[in-house]
Amino acid sequence: MDSKTQEILSSTFAETMEKMAFIFSDPLDKSEVAVEEQKYLSAVISFSGKYRGIIEIAAPQQTCNIIAANMLGLEPEEQESEQKAVDAFKETLNILCGQYLTNAFGRDEVFLLSTPQGEICSFEKVNNMVQSEDVICFSVEEQPFVVTAVVAEQGQRVGAA
Repeated sequence: MDSKTQEILSSTFAETMEKMAFIFSDPLDKSEVAVEEQKYLSAVISFSGKYRGIIEIAAPQQTCNIIAANMLGLEPEEQESEQKAVDAFKETLNILCGQYLTNAFGRDEVFLLSTPQGEICSFEKVNNMVQSEDVICFSVEEQPFVVTAVVAEQGQRVGAA
């Protein structure tokens, strides 16, 4: 990931988490990320227009429960928070992607976004994401939050995130 994409995506992520989920995030060097054996959620979205690409996020289930609770005005321990965690996580990605595209390319560019897809994933998948060259890592609620992004101009090859 080039430095401009990384800078814009990092600031967009921090702003999105703060405004949408009332959570602060801190940048984390990927060498400092400890992916522990626990349940994770991941979500992926693609976009196309003048630029096209893929953004994928992953975080521990507990962190996703907190995001859902904060978005919905619930307590993280409530059953509904866990049930709504995947949907809240996908919506987080949807807002992050849309805001990133506006911040990176301006309000006049038009993009087609796919429907975000979310799933429970293994810690091995998250660990592989952390090893990617196209990764930005954050500490959210003292847990790792991983963002991968691949962006290219239309006509250029986009690798898998």
